[in-house]
Amino acid sequence: MSKFTLAVAAAALSLAAVQDEMVENPEYKGWAGQKVGAWVKWKTEMDGGGMKMESTTTTKVKEITTEKVVLGMVTEMDMGGTKRSMPMPDRIAPAKVKKGTDSEGSKCEVTAEGDEEVEVKGEKYKCHWIEMKVTSKQGVSTIKHWRTDKLIGGVAKMTIKSEKMTMTMTTVDWKAGE
Repeated sequence: MSKFTLAVAAAALSLAAVQDEMVENPEYKGWAGQKVGAWVKWKTEMDGGGMKMESTTTTKVKEITTEKVVLGMVTEMDMGGTKRSMPMPDRIAPAKVKKGTDSEGSKCEVTAEGDEEVEVKGEKYKCHWIEMKVTSKQGVSTIKHWRTDKLIGGVAKMTIKSEKMTMTMTTVDWKAGE
């Protein structure tokens, strides 16, 4: 085998290793150190093509290991004066994700970041925000997270904007697991 062939093979393997590089998952990190039963409640405001809706979503730790956290989610909506509770499928947030992806494997490209205070339950939290272009099975969206390690789950606020809707989720309550 020639030196050139060996160099090309080594370069290809190096590129594959970089493309498959595993990094810490921020979603997992937000729950790390919590116990089963820890939860966070979000107020969600959504505008989809002129139709506005509000709901709350409670995310609760069902299982946590050094490899993953399993999160149960329940959304509650007021539909014409009747409250409806809608359980959602469990989410799994692995401890590590492929660089440039999220927990679901969607492609994520950081477009901006900075620092800002966010008010939650009457208290201001210093947060680092990251804005990303996310390409998933549902299409392209812009997601912005305001993160702090002072809150369970690690996210004080999140916005999601796509061609068809805008959604803002703000943390309103939380409790550590026991």
